[in-house]
Amino acid sequence: MGLLALTVGLPYILLSSTSPLLQSWYSRSREGALPYRFFALSNLGSMLALLSYPIIVEPYLSNRAQAWAWSAAFVAFAACCIRVALTSRQGHAVIEDSDEDTAAPAWSLRLLWMPLSAAASAMLLAITNHMTQNVAAIPFLWIVPLSLYLLTFILCFESHRWYKRSVFIPLFGIGLGVLAWFITRRKPLTRRSS
Repeated sequence: MGLLALTVGLPYILLSSTSPLLQSWYSRSREGALPYRFFALSNLGSMLALLSYPIIVEPYLSNRAQAWAWSAAFVAFAACCIRVALTSRQGHAVIEDSDEDTAAPAWSLRLLWMPLSAAASAMLLAITNHMTQNVAAIPFLWIVPLSLYLLTFILCFESHRWYKRSVFIPLFGIGLGVLAWFITRRKPLTRRSS
């Protein structure tokens, strides 16, 4: 567990905390800038890595070569983050939140955000479990729902033009109904006579 925590856990915590930090630096150093496009780009990188790893990386690189490449990329990433931190500190003055008209969101809204964000992950897990357990036990079948999940983040955070509630909410209702219909149509397992 200690080796797993050091080799996977610590880099994961550092990488996952870097995205909000860089977005905060960006929005504070540029007045009126929206950092959400970086979240879309991050998810695009995740989707490209997810789709390219089994085809490009795994067949051609040994585990040792992958470990060295990962370590080199992580060091380069840390160097880039340090450079961005120094540049944003020296090159731009930090803009303080002086706008008194902008109030913090109410606690009821903050509490609503938590189950809404958990709902997407819960639906991804439910669909992935259903596909791998009841449809087919094919390795990497889980890549399809995870790719669609990442694609939704890319579309929603890339631009306001991509996400239209008037389109996606009816599609969500239709998709949920179709999914429920397919799940209930599953034939029960029959016992073999001994």
